[in-house]
Amino acid sequence: MTSVKLTKNLLIAQCRGLSWPVVLFFSLGMFQTTILNKSTLFLIVLILFLEHFRDVLLILKTGFKAYGLVMILIWEIASIAWSKVQLTTIIYVGNDLEILAFCLLAAFHSRNKDIAKSMKVVCFVVIVYALAYCLIFPGDSISSIGFKSFYAQKNSLGYCMAISTLIILFSFKKSLTDYFFLFASISLLILSQSKTSLNLFLIVLCISGVFFVTKYLYSQLNQYTQVVTALLLKAIPSFLYVIIFIGVIYNKDVALYLMNSITDDAFTGRGLLWNTVLSRTFDQLLIGNGPGVFWGADLLSEIAQAPIYQQPWVKELHAADGGYIDVIGSLGFVGLALIFIAIIQFYKLVLNAPKNKIVHLSAALITFFILHNITESGFFRFVSMLWFLFEFFTFYLIFISDDAKSHNSHLDQSFGIKDSKYS
Repeated sequence: MTSVKLTKNLLIAQCRGLSWPVVLFFSLGMFQTTILNKSTLFLIVLILFLEHFRDVLLILKTGFKAYGLVMILIWEIASIAWSKVQLTTIIYVGNDLEILAFCLLAAFHSRNKDIAKSMKVVCFVVIVYALAYCLIFPGDSISSIGFKSFYAQKNSLGYCMAISTLIILFSFKKSLTDYFFLFASISLLILSQSKTSLNLFLIVLCISGVFFVTKYLYSQLNQYTQVVTALLLKAIPSFLYVIIFIGVIYNKDVALYLMNSITDDAFTGRGLLWNTVLSRTFDQLLIGNGPGVFWGADLLSEIAQAPIYQQPWVKELHAADGGYIDVIGSLGFVGLALIFIAIIQFYKLVLNAPKNKIVHLSAALITFFILHNITESGFFRFVSMLWFLFEFFTFYLIFISDDAKSHNSHLDQSFGIKDSKYS
């Protein structure tokens, strides 16, 4: 009985501080189960809404500070007006609204929770299950092109193990448990032979290394040089906004450049899909066809009107395996610009966030997500873990920054400090 109580107490201690919405959604996403659907998510949103009903106005007010995500949603709603298949677009917009509401409520619920630990626990469970499946069903765990464990294909294992490895690395504790699971996740990632996930994982590590080195070198500068460098860094977003604006204005020129530069066999055949999306959207490059119109409307879909659709493998696709190209097809260059604005806002939130162990982890995961969308389609995907994390972390960083400002303000008032004295 004593050992049972001790085990129970240890489990309770491990679960204390976890965010249940993050654990639940992340678990369903990592296991890639069909339980993660609109009905399940609606139920979770309803529970979170009822739990935080008294704070709804505060949540909405804070949520609007994520201006990039808000503008994307507004543009999606507006696209219903010019969509060729309005009912399909309405359904897609409704799905995006549902996931946005979930991320907003989950971020508010989780602002005092241990997010890194919540995701780490899920990764541990997934890795244990993957290893156990390999031991029990060794024949089913290996495909002709790589290790897949219980997943449908080896790329799914590689994708989940890359995410797991990043989470363990950026929340690492010098314990035997962390060393074991880090080794296991890296081993499974390599065995999967998923080139995309492995390469992106290494690229994110290199980018993170450059960031930490740059941060160290910045700390070694004298005060004057630091001030000048900080001013130059603040100018970078403005410079990027100008480039984005130019891209929107000269959208046809950008599209023609891409179509002339990308061969049909580029990126293992993705070039043909990308050129098809751009050519079929050429008259609507600015505003796009509307969410769901290109791939989600069955025979009424734009892709179904293209000659490439006669090839059997194309009929099984749900995206062009290029997130940025798919955004152009659905929301045009305006939608793509809003995506970039949301990404810039996320990194600004990371740089301005209070000291929190989740900051570096969130930056690593979202950098992986941004790069992953070059050859895969994750934007607006209902069951995409990384799309969920992008929206969730954007709201979460806003909430913890506001909480930190509020805390500092209360401290100032407690010590009788007023801004007017220092103005």
